[in-house]
Amino acid sequence: MRIGICGGTFDPIHTGHLLVGQEAGERLSLDKVIYIPAKIPPHKLDARITHAEQRLKMIRLAIRGNALFDVDDLEVMRAGPSFTIETLEYLTDRYPGSDLFFLMGQDTFIEIETWHRYADLFDLCRIVVVTRPGTGKINSSQYIDPVRDYLLNATIRLDDPSMAEQNGLASLDWKVCLMTIPALDISASQIRLRVSQNRSIRYLVPELVRKHIEHTGLYQSK
Repeated sequence: MRIGICGGTFDPIHTGHLLVGQEAGERLSLDKVIYIPAKIPPHKLDARITHAEQRLKMIRLAIRGNALFDVDDLEVMRAGPSFTIETLEYLTDRYPGSDLFFLMGQDTFIEIETWHRYADLFDLCRIVVVTRPGTGKINSSQYIDPVRDYLLNATIRLDDPSMAEQNGLASLDWKVCLMTIPALDISASQIRLRVSQNRSIRYLVPELVRKHIEHTGLYQSK
């Protein structure tokens, strides 16, 4: 199987997250895309985060009706911080022989060297870096080995016309893919702020998620 993995806090999940999963699924011929919410993100240990069960509920509502999408609570059930490398090791055992594609934004990728055991990520999955139109190439000079080696020798751009054919893409030996998608200037923090200000979040999140937030009073200012 070809499995996409989309991790994050998802507080809340929004249209941008779903677009990334859909685009990756279609353009990389993925069998499914799994959304995996973090229980305790290592880089947000001091942040105030909505309870994991609420975030899981919103993901389930958001992906309802899309056969490509799935959700897994493995990080929510795990004790301690949610380290991506441990999640990938678990998924490698759970889906033996599968090709794993870890989806992340360009802003996240430039900080990858701060991740726990980051160098091992490249042995367990292919990394799909989501970029915005006009962002250009990632500057490889800012990275240390082994990230620089992958950027220089094992990187493709999915917006390159020569990579458009599925068979051509599948035959390439790549570890990092730069995938340009339509720009959606949406963030979870923006959505939480709008709710606290009693402003509409219609069309920023799926309608079922919007109704859930409204019904439960999530993100309302106290």
